[in-house]
Amino acid sequence: SQATKPCFEEDESKNERLQDILSGIQAFVSFCKKHTDGKIKGYYLKISVMHGETATQCPFWHVDNVPVRYMQTFLGPGSMYIDPSVYYDGVHDRIINNDQPSDLAHCINWKERLVKSSGIEPCQAKLGQAAMLVGFRWPDMAGAFDSNRDPVIHRSPLNVNG
Repeated sequence: SQATKPCFEEDESKNERLQDILSGIQAFVSFCKKHTDGKIKGYYLKISVMHGETATQCPFWHVDNVPVRYMQTFLGPGSMYIDPSVYYDGVHDRIINNDQPSDLAHCINWKERLVKSSGIEPCQAKLGQAAMLVGFRWPDMAGAFDSNRDPVIHRSPLNVNG
């Protein structure tokens, strides 16, 4: 009979990936403690595995209804986002406020068309790069010195192949 292998072998790459995950979570908790005046008392951890044709979980540009979301990609393309520090002539406000332009009134993917027609070049998190995305509820949680942060418009990466 053949001996079974343990689920997690002690190899260097798996240990490095685990250390990356733990370091990222520690950085997120530190960020929240520093920038929310201690108003966040607990954290919710959800690890999502997105793989294959059904991998795109949030294909439309949106802002999360949370104070801040931590995302980190360990395999495949990272989340896409619009740099909130760059002004795009009201596009940010239109997407956040769900203010659909009349010329795109009957388009399901009007936010995608608006982004493309505005010349916005979305950013994309690189493999292993962590992103902390401010959501709609950030001003409720943040200290006065950084309550003016804009929510980050983002979406899942497209064309994730399995």
